[in-house]
Amino acid sequence: MMPAALFASRSDAPPPERLGSVLLVNDDQDLVDLLTFVFERAGFDTIAAYDARTALARLDGADVVVLDADLGPHGGFGLLSDLRQRSDVPVVILTGDGRNDDVVRGMDLGANDFVAKPFSHRVLLARVRTQLQLSNR
Repeated sequence: MMPAALFASRSDAPPPERLGSVLLVNDDQDLVDLLTFVFERAGFDTIAAYDARTALARLDGADVVVLDADLGPHGGFGLLSDLRQRSDVPVVILTGDGRNDDVVRGMDLGANDFVAKPFSHRVLLARVRTQLQLSNR
């Protein structure tokens, strides 16, 4: 049997400082669930969107957006263009192949950074933190 004091000390600990809010836009619910776990464990709040319409509706609460380039019928680059008409929030694009044409297209549309799949969650976290620092959000 575990002493009650061990459990009390865990619940008495102050919550970690929140680092910001990340809008995760991807039509792969399993990946969104995984990224939600990773970002929340690292101290971020998360907002999930599985399509462009939902992403645009939830944009105001985000400090940074992690956007899948291969998002559904609207496409990640189409959504990026729409996002840029509404906001200057930093956007990190997840791309399946990291082809130079996709990177150039995304940067021309206003993406702040790219991460190619498969990716390390540590690298993605570092890039998101960097974008938050650069934007002073």
